[in-house]
Amino acid sequence: MTYDRSTVMTRDVPIGTDVYTTDGDKLGQIAEFKGSAFRVDVAMKPDYWLPLSAISTSTGNRVTLTFHKDHLGDYKMDEPRAA
Repeated sequence: MTYDRSTVMTRDVPIGTDVYTTDGDKLGQIAEFKGSAFRVDVAMKPDYWLPLSAISTSTGNRVTLTFHKDHLGDYKMDEPRAA
């Protein structure tokens, strides 16, 4: 049986989960899922969207991304259309 990663991620990772880069920097919290992306709620800064494929691991109330903070700009994306 095959699984769509976006379906598994949105079902297994709750809204409010903390988002960290591989170098340990906290970016914010997951605020919303849409299609194959998620919105990061950043305190005192504009929110932004990242692809679900950027999530490396999910444990407890934390997801760790596949990149270091200095590569964040390479992964930011426009808000996706509804699935």
